[in-house]
Amino acid sequence: ERSVYIAQKLDPQSADALSLLGLAQSNRQMRIVAFERALELDPDHYMSYYRYALQMKADGDLEQAENRLRRAITLRPMSARFRKELADILVAQGREEEAQAELRKAEAFGD
Repeated sequence: ERSVYIAQKLDPQSADALSLLGLAQSNRQMRIVAFERALELDPDHYMSYYRYALQMKADGDLEQAENRLRRAITLRPMSARFRKELADILVAQGREEEAQAELRKAEAFGD
């Protein structure tokens, strides 16, 4: 955790450092602020979308989690990890067929 703070201090314009800082926060609102700031700095930072999606999933906001994961997948379409996470969210929404399609894609990419 200390290394995340150091990285953010060394490069306050780093989306990755801010996104990691978000993960290290114990306060939910501080995590969200960090993710949003990271995406302001780099709107194409796929890991920030992924991490933000995990937060939304944990909060029970599956629609927002899905939206953020779909953006991460747009930026990194061959990520099996992103597709598996999306499949999990789709299952939680009762969308089994879509989830199976994502899992097939994930298997094809391997990761």
